[in-house]
Amino acid sequence: MKARLGDIDFIKGIMIFLMVCFHINVGALSNITEWVYSFHMPVFLFYSGYFISTSKPLKDRAYMLFRTLVVPFIIFEVIYISMLYLAGQMGFKFSNRIEFLDLSVLAYRVFIKPIGAYWYLHTLIVSMIVIYIVDYFRVKNPTTKIIIIGLICYGLTFLIQGIKFENELFFVLGYFFKIFAYDIYASILSLACLALIFIFGDTNVASASSLGTSFFMVSFLKYIFSISGNSIVARIFQYLGKNTLIIVMLHPIFLNVFKLGEKYFLKIDSTLIVYSILNTTFTICLSLLASYIFDKIRLSGLLFGKPIYIPYKTES
Repeated sequence: MKARLGDIDFIKGIMIFLMVCFHINVGALSNITEWVYSFHMPVFLFYSGYFISTSKPLKDRAYMLFRTLVVPFIIFEVIYISMLYLAGQMGFKFSNRIEFLDLSVLAYRVFIKPIGAYWYLHTLIVSMIVIYIVDYFRVKNPTTKIIIIGLICYGLTFLIQGIKFENELFFVLGYFFKIFAYDIYASILSLACLALIFIFGDTNVASASSLGTSFFMVSFLKYIFSISGNSIVARIFQYLGKNTLIIVMLHPIFLNVFKLGEKYFLKIDSTLIVYSILNTTFTICLSLLASYIFDKIRLSGLLFGKPIYIPYKTES
């Protein structure tokens, strides 16, 4: 097994924490939600493209994609859609709603336009399939390969409603960095650039500001890791970064369950900051616990084709 990169796990851990926290999107934290959205998922997509496997035979890669991503994505998206529909029938109201459910609605939400955070997995799967198809035709020139992949991804935005080119762009950029062996380097100066973009930039993911924010955020967090990589906080975020898949899969379900308690917190904290932090913490902890249990009862093998829980290490 390849050695993990501590700084990347650290960054992914912070991004997954932000993803869960700002998917709650209530109270005082909602004021900066759009800014956080401008970089947290773009960073995930960038590193998804950067770390896509290219060394194994294409047949093996395609099988692993199917078992470790496609199958669990379909299972958990169906569970989430069914939960939203049942909750709506019981009178509960969430930000995502399913008013009517049959096989056509289910197929549309799984394959065309996923609901909730599962759009990320949908985009990831489609992007990887595009790269595998291009690999099948053995395009040798790296520049030509990137151009073809980019054009196909752009074309898919007109065919698949849930695919957005700005999301595909970050994935393709990550793959571009991989092919040409580029990297984003740690720098404290990135903090000044982030401040300028925060004040004067655009929060739209499709903007140049989002691209700059994402890259400078990675650079700044790499710097933070370089000076605190052995601290307990850094190790906790590395731990989260190693277990992002199960958190992505399960957090929409747990967030909606905990959302039922929002009105009670509102009576004692109008900012809902405490609620957001507690909801985020419990959601992540339950997702990790579920991952651990899945491994123990060997359910991971059925869902993901392999064990998925990576334990916390006291040393980085």
